Amino acid sequence: DYPTFAPNVTCGALNSSFLGDGVCDGGVYNTPECEYDGGDCDEFNALYPNCTTEYPYLVGNGDCEDELYNTTFNLNVAEW
Repeated sequence: DYPTFAPNVTCGALNSSFLGDGVCDGGVYNTPECEYDGGDCDEFNALYPNCTTEYPYLVGNGDCEDELYNTTFNLNVAEW
């Protein structure tokens, strides 16, 4: 079970069920207003403090995700 999370009214999350669900979602969810996705992004933000990707779950997956993602932090990628 995931904790119940009540977002700040300025959060702007389109789907509040993503907040505090155990998955770090990027974009508007990983902001102070959304309490860093209800705490889901705390570990991600500690590991990658300047990474603002929309898809944090893809960072470090070993694949080059092209310009859609912040490839600066896409670790274990062979140099092209």
